[in-house]
Amino acid sequence: MRFITLSLCTFFYSILSIAQAPIAHWDMNGTANDVTGRGHTGHMTNVTPVAGMSGLPNTAYAFNGTNSMITSGYLPDLNASKFTICATIMVKGFYSGLCQDNVVIVRGNTSSSAISFVLDFSDNYFDPSGSACTNFDPTSDVFSMIYGGNAAPSGTALQYHPTMQKDKWYRVVSTFDGITFRIFINDTLKNTYTSAGA
Repeated sequence: MRFITLSLCTFFYSILSIAQAPIAHWDMNGTANDVTGRGHTGHMTNVTPVAGMSGLPNTAYAFNGTNSMITSGYLPDLNASKFTICATIMVKGFYSGLCQDNVVIVRGNTSSSAISFVLDFSDNYFDPSGSACTNFDPTSDVFSMIYGGNAAPSGTALQYHPTMQKDKWYRVVSTFDGITFRIFINDTLKNTYTSAGA
């Protein structure tokens, strides 16, 4: 079963200098090349080219939820402390294993590294029982972003409505200005929060 169809409009840049060109951009048009020319070429493993949000063939990749990934080198120009990340995805299923974390894009070890981040979606933020990592509820998944090994804020801070649905395209944009995260879904601001320790 394919779990995620992903068309990355992902880019990283310093918010302090909006005029800067994107640091990386993968348009997923049949390759995982970085179209900025900065050398962040993706290496594909077990992904399948599919139609993207536009309906055009070969403008997205399907990931199987088990061993599919696209990786790129750990180049120092990704050491941004203020950035924007954008991804366009369709969810075909939700991970039901421990803590139900569905990673869209990650850099570094997000539990310890100062220069790391993860854009993901999970159902952990709506569980009132305190057993979020063991209770699977695919009707409660929302996007979130954490940066730099900082603890996640409380679950209530990450909640927004409506939650995610299968077989629907989402264009998610997450910004971090050094203090505050903002999550935009399909061009609408859905959440604003501060990561604990930020």
